[in-house]
Amino acid sequence: DNLDQRICQDVQDFVHIAVHLVQDVVRTFLNIFGFAAVLYSISPAACVGVLLYSITGTLVATTGFGPLIGFYQLERVKQEANLRYDLIRVRENAESVAFFEGGAAEWSKFTSLFDGLLNTVYRSIIVASGFGMFNRSFHWATFAIPALLVGPA
Repeated sequence: DNLDQRICQDVQDFVHIAVHLVQDVVRTFLNIFGFAAVLYSISPAACVGVLLYSITGTLVATTGFGPLIGFYQLERVKQEANLRYDLIRVRENAESVAFFEGGAAEWSKFTSLFDGLLNTVYRSIIVASGFGMFNRSFHWATFAIPALLVGPA
């Protein structure tokens, strides 16, 4: 129920994620440039092919799955906040709800909010599963791509 504590936790989580994101991006670029130079000295065609493969995979992941994952995360946070607000409102007004026999109406509103949240979570799981399958498939295909690029030459 403490809003300040929730905000502090959200800020802490945001900073933690942002720092890890920057570290991952820097590490990835260093790996790409380090290995690209070695691969280019061995086979320029393989180097260009691997770079195009990685760029294509990154674009598919960020443009295909990124917006959907972001959308469902935002919707889930909104719906959780609305559900939390409704529950707190009912708790604060429990005496009035009981006196005016509004339990059925409040239960109906709760089930509607909860069903919407549950639907969003299910859709989020489907999108995350699709992204996971794409990511794993893309990862395993990286073992075949260099061989296919160098093989015909």
